[in-house]
Amino acid sequence: FFGPFAGFSPAVFKLSGSPLDWISTFNFSNILPMAAMAVQNIDLVKYLVTEVFSSKDAQLAMLRTFVPDAKPEDWTMVWAGQRIQIVKPDPKVGGKLVFGTEVLSSADGTIVGLLGASPGASVSPHIAIEVLNKFNSGAHNTLNWHIALSQWIPSYGRDINAEPGLYDQVMSQAKETLLHGKTSGYRTGMSNANHLFDRIDADHDGVLTMSEITAYLRKHTSMRKEQIQALVSAMDVDKSGDISREEFDLGFSKLVANLVRRGSIAHMPPMSGD
Repeated sequence: FFGPFAGFSPAVFKLSGSPLDWISTFNFSNILPMAAMAVQNIDLVKYLVTEVFSSKDAQLAMLRTFVPDAKPEDWTMVWAGQRIQIVKPDPKVGGKLVFGTEVLSSADGTIVGLLGASPGASVSPHIAIEVLNKFNSGAHNTLNWHIALSQWIPSYGRDINAEPGLYDQVMSQAKETLLHGKTSGYRTGMSNANHLFDRIDADHDGVLTMSEITAYLRKHTSMRKEQIQALVSAMDVDKSGDISREEFDLGFSKLVANLVRRGSIAHMPPMSGD
């Protein structure tokens, strides 16, 4: 994966927007802040314009500064996330570009949205709760909402630093959900890995050979022979030439189990054996 390329879209919504969306957002109150922001960030504006009109050859040249032997046939351009950047009026400079995220809602609380940079996993739950709290449509049923959310999130509406025992309760539930519970993500992942191992193990002898792995990956992915050999070499901890179930769990399953299951390993760069 290589993702330094920037872009610009006049559509507010990624899949169903119109090129006229951006123009329709202009009004007399925000034209000045937008212009002031552009003047203050002229280098950023130039960079974005350059990126938008960058040719495939220019993008490949940029890639080759990091991967010198990159070949165009090994790489596929995929559009990643799109966000609406926040520009706020400022009494001193006219308008400022705001980084980070912000939850905004309509005056009547019927429309709530998150604008700005994509939030990380650590703050996403907090932002989701903030979005829910801004909706007024369920204000007449607040008590029931609080009860439901408290069942899902033990610390909801409580101070984890001030209430004795709450931290231990939260961590215990997290461990059960993520690691030890019957439906935990860890157990589910290991179960998927075991099923994948059994599918690759054509002769059902409990180990995977180079020929078995090659046959499976050549059928379900676009990986080349040298890529597969490098992958097997990296997994083969004891250098026996075969991959045990333990080696598979530690290496191969973490890398490709979910991807192979979806048949989505289409383009991968050459891998080293390190």
